[in-house]
Amino acid sequence: MHLFRFRCVPVCTSREVRSLFLVTILLLTVSLWFHFILIRKPPINNVSHTLNLSTVEKTIQARQIHFPQRLSPNHTSGVSQNHPAQDPKKPLLVLHWTEQPGFYFHVNNSSFSGCPVSSCSATSDRKLLSIADAVVIHGHRINMSNLPSRKRPHKPYVLVWREAPPQTPSRLPLRKLDGYFDLMMAYTRDADVLFPYGLTGEGKQTEKVPPFNASRGVRPVAWMVSHCKTVCKREQYVAQLRHHIAVDTFGKCGERRCPDQITDCYRHLAVTHLFYLSFENSLCDDYITEKFWLALQAGMVPVVRGPSPQSYHRVAPPNSFIHVDEFAGPKALAAHLLALSRNQAAYEEYHAWRNSHTLQYPRPMCNLCHRLHYGDRPKPLRLTKLWSVADLCHEPRDLDEESSS
Repeated sequence: MHLFRFRCVPVCTSREVRSLFLVTILLLTVSLWFHFILIRKPPINNVSHTLNLSTVEKTIQARQIHFPQRLSPNHTSGVSQNHPAQDPKKPLLVLHWTEQPGFYFHVNNSSFSGCPVSSCSATSDRKLLSIADAVVIHGHRINMSNLPSRKRPHKPYVLVWREAPPQTPSRLPLRKLDGYFDLMMAYTRDADVLFPYGLTGEGKQTEKVPPFNASRGVRPVAWMVSHCKTVCKREQYVAQLRHHIAVDTFGKCGERRCPDQITDCYRHLAVTHLFYLSFENSLCDDYITEKFWLALQAGMVPVVRGPSPQSYHRVAPPNSFIHVDEFAGPKALAAHLLALSRNQAAYEEYHAWRNSHTLQYPRPMCNLCHRLHYGDRPKPLRLTKLWSVADLCHEPRDLDEESSS
């Protein structure tokens, strides 16, 4: 006996089968369309590829500017134009190796007071050599047997030297010091650290000029000298000049005496003389020493013999001096000085600068602190080349033939 009875019912008609087939085909078509059109990535276009690379490169470059450029050991172009070599807020310790009582050149913390870049401190304690950021050594106090070692090659060693090249070999063994120093503090305009004998700025000169009177014109020219014989033969020039005008000579090589204090001496000379012979002991580029600046300060007109007139014009007040190169020889110079000593208006034109300019004295340690913070890494100096007589100096060409030999 059968518990269940099945009945066979037709599932679909032939028309329905055809409809189902068409729907299946349609679904397959739509599926293939989605696969090939929407899902698959389009081919890369050459132009868009170039733009994308450019964008990536710009992004990389933008990130790289945040990293400091690494300096090579030979990178020594002076003062950096972009970034300081040291953090300007970081205090740097300067060790003055040759600090001595009684010597004119001193380095202490007050040396950096008021500097535009003042984050430097000073010491003369040689025990601090290992932590010092720079070492300063003055050539006049150098001791070849007691120089500090160069264990840290990137620590700048600074030579202070303001003697002209012809006067240097007897005082400073340049050949033995080749490669020892990295920076030079000197009077030359292209020095690593500028240390001239004087400067000119805008303002008004406060010192009073002694009045123009007949007593100053009787013996109008003064000269103070301690080196009696020089390579530039200035003593011969003065001897020729004396044939045509009175010259009073003071100091070790003269017949007259002056107050011991240097500024008092120049003021003393200015009371009785109109002109001062600021003749250098060497004829070298930029070598203009205190004898020029002290004469200006005291109220005399310097008659100069040294570097070229252009060197003086770069640093001196306008129309403040008389250069021997502007005359045919000592006789012509004497005639000009005598004419000025008899013409008050013409003479006083050489003092007109005092109403618009003032004399300034350099602060070399300010320049050093700035150089240490903002200068590129220095390289060892070849002093024999840097301080060459042949490159920086010339022989005298202004002596009369009668006594030039």
